Amino acid sequence: MPTPRHSLATAYAAAQRAAARSGLDLLVAVTDLSGNVRQPGAIRAELAKMPADTEWTWVHTHVMRKTVATLLAREHDSEAAADQLGHADDETTRRSYIEKMHATPDVRHVLDRLAA
Repeated sequence: MPTPRHSLATAYAAAQRAAARSGLDLLVAVTDLSGNVRQPGAIRAELAKMPADTEWTWVHTHVMRKTVATLLAREHDSEAAADQLGHADDETTRRSYIEKMHATPDVRHVLDRLAA
């Protein structure tokens, strides 16, 4: 899965800070003993070990996937988000991963005509 460099750098820096605070070895969290990238289940297990008093206890791999899906849907479309997450179509992505918009469009210029 292609990941933008700034995303990797930001995630790595955040992981370094969290690992330093919690006493975990960052390399153990993202690679196995051979230096290969760890599977999501292994990363989830490391996140679960994070002490409760850190600011990162809310971070889970599902939260990360939802963030990526929402950003891609806002900047491109739900199909791009589905492709990035490896979904067969965008139905699951729209239903379970893309944050719903609760803001209404800015239509003040139309409503202002009522005052004229």
